[in-house]
Amino acid sequence: MRATVNQEFCESAGVCRGLVPDVFVLAGDGTTQAVAADVPLELEEDVTLAIDSCPRLAISLLS
Repeated sequence: MRATVNQEFCESAGVCRGLVPDVFVLAGDGTTQAVAADVPLELEEDVTLAIDSCPRLAISLLS
């Protein structure tokens, strides 16, 4: 599974970065990026929580 952040919707609120800092980071240009090529199995539940918590519904998990 791979997490992606839709930059058209993301407002960089930081909820996802707070929940899963190993997957989501603040890039140099101020945008939130998903940095893990594949989400580790042990973090999938946390990423799902980040998806559900995103105020702009900007995160997707792709198989």
